[in-house]
Amino acid sequence: MKKDGNFLILFLFICIMAYDAVILDLGGVIINLDYNKTISGKRCYVCNKSLTTELPCYHSSRKGSLMSTTSTPEQTEELTETLRELQMERAELVEWAAFGSPGYLMTDDHFLTVEVTASWAVGENNGDWIPGWGNNNTEVEGFSFLYPGICFAFYKTMHALDVHDPQVQQLIFRLLHGLWSLLTVYYVFKLAERLGSKQVAVTAGLLMAFLGVMPLYVVRNLVEWVGHPFIIGGLYYLSFSSWRKWFLGAMFLGLAVGIRYQNAWIPIGWGIAYVLIKQWKVVFFTTGISFLFFFLSQIDDVVLWGGKPFQHVSGYLSYNATHSQDYPGSPLTYLSWISYFIFPPVSLFLLWGTVVPFFKKRLGIIVANPMIWGLTGDCIVTGKQIGRAHV
Repeated sequence: MKKDGNFLILFLFICIMAYDAVILDLGGVIINLDYNKTISGKRCYVCNKSLTTELPCYHSSRKGSLMSTTSTPEQTEELTETLRELQMERAELVEWAAFGSPGYLMTDDHFLTVEVTASWAVGENNGDWIPGWGNNNTEVEGFSFLYPGICFAFYKTMHALDVHDPQVQQLIFRLLHGLWSLLTVYYVFKLAERLGSKQVAVTAGLLMAFLGVMPLYVVRNLVEWVGHPFIIGGLYYLSFSSWRKWFLGAMFLGLAVGIRYQNAWIPIGWGIAYVLIKQWKVVFFTTGISFLFFFLSQIDDVVLWGGKPFQHVSGYLSYNATHSQDYPGSPLTYLSWISYFIFPPVSLFLLWGTVVPFFKKRLGIIVANPMIWGLTGDCIVTGKQIGRAHV
């Protein structure tokens, strides 16, 4: 497959407001986290204040909030139609992106996914990821094999269907990735509506669907983007006060971490925020369910590589501990690189959502902010791969 940068250049020229991975997923929502409110029984999840008093808490009475807004059937239908239109337009855009993106974009979407897993499907072991297969390695690679396993199953299926042309295989796979990304738009829209207002939902949906290089990246074999529906969907379901929704949210976040270990910063931040407001039953329940599904996502450690659990995680941590000099040497250096991909006005939304909670002393929002946790990881952890989950 030949590298073709024309499509990327076109996107960068038309949409200079490019935004990186999970930050944009949460960006349309994070600027409205002042609206963060859900009810468990008769208490506010933000401040834990009883809502039975004559003076309800600030969050429950704020204009446009979930607690104070009752939608008519007509309004609900209008909002549903708006979401449907957003997803249809996004589907057309990612279809264009899939057809207009032959070749590979970068090392991550080709040599860490396609080249390795497609070789497994034809009986080879490019990259020597699998120990003992044409090599003397005794340790499994320090990556989660959940997404590579999905890729392997896809290529194996293509060969079984007598589809052997790599260009055709990749076109089909990119269309499937684009279809999967529609779930991200859906959950961003629904979460923004729940935490903010109808207008916030529309704005967040537009940003998620069309901004920057989003349509180009989502069709690629980039594990960072494959986990987005699980991340946003998990946060959406955890905003409810229902055991069933908590189960779904915990399952989603466990799978998100199973797909990419750096995603762990999101449930960590969420968990600490809920500990601060003493929502113990949610914390313990979701922690247990999340760990269960994370373990299941790493079951190949036990089944295929000698029975020792979490070998991939151990390899990942070992890599970060021994390759710290392979990445930018300081958080400021790393931020300078990131700044090339963040342009106004969206970057101003991110800045607003990050800084304002400090002035308003909203500790729960500060702790739950993934941007802060990502930068903290870069400051205190040697390998800069940690912070790349969010920045």
